[in-house]
Amino acid sequence: NLSLVVQGYYDALNKKDEAGTKKFLSANALKYYEIEAKSEKKTWFAYLLELEDPVTEKREVRNEKIDGDKAVAEIKGGSLGKFTKVAFVKENSEWKFASQDENLKFSDIKKTDMPSNTTK
Repeated sequence: NLSLVVQGYYDALNKKDEAGTKKFLSANALKYYEIEAKSEKKTWFAYLLELEDPVTEKREVRNEKIDGDKAVAEIKGGSLGKFTKVAFVKENSEWKFASQDENLKFSDIKKTDMPSNTTK
């Protein structure tokens, strides 16, 4: 369930738990943030906290679509003022946020292996 990944990621960010946050990022996502952060002379974690601010705001997740080891869900909240497609990849049997580059490639996933998740 991708909403659990989203919830775990923002919980870790909110606690400023760098190791915990890293568990929810794919290798490519981490590499992407390290490169972006370096250009701004920040650590990847400081860059990410700034990017995702406010981390305390609840994120809503809907329309999960899974195709093998790739997935897309729509997320709203925090820096995302409207529902926005976000890509995920499965690494070591666990779902993780894909890199920003992969977001563009995965956004057309059509196949659904699980029912759409509606927020409460």
